[in-house]
Amino acid sequence: FKTAMTKRLDQQIFLPHQVVFAQGTLGDWCGILVRGTLSVCADGNEVSTLTGGSIFGEVAVLRISDTRSATVKSSTVCDVRLLRQTVMDELLNQFPSEKPYFNALAAERMAILSDIRLKDSVLFGGCPGFLEHIMDKLDRRLYFPKDIIIREGEETSGWMGIV
Repeated sequence: FKTAMTKRLDQQIFLPHQVVFAQGTLGDWCGILVRGTLSVCADGNEVSTLTGGSIFGEVAVLRISDTRSATVKSSTVCDVRLLRQTVMDELLNQFPSEKPYFNALAAERMAILSDIRLKDSVLFGGCPGFLEHIMDKLDRRLYFPKDIIIREGEETSGWMGIV
């Protein structure tokens, strides 16, 4: 997989303070940061700092969302390799055993973003103590396009919120 992928990457250099991509924009590639430092912000909050070896933009390239879930901005000069969505589709069809790795990476990133969005939500925004109390009791799930979340008529033992 890595050998096949490496042959299909495009190189892009970003200068300090340059927006790599903005939250809410359409995304059709993910990046592999070779060198440099990137800042990741979601809904105006800095959620992560990425350094060499980091993968970013996987939520869009895996078609979990059509739009970028965060803004990524270069803190230093950054050497980034771009993996286009069409190439990723071809590689995952050719190497299906690699898909769980990328899905897990996307799930981890979505969990970080959902925590921030929950804290700022109308439902929990005014009750930080309550939210902190229930956070470890929440069952997190990442659904991909066309996944069935719940079937009509199916019994449930709780309530669901989509963040």
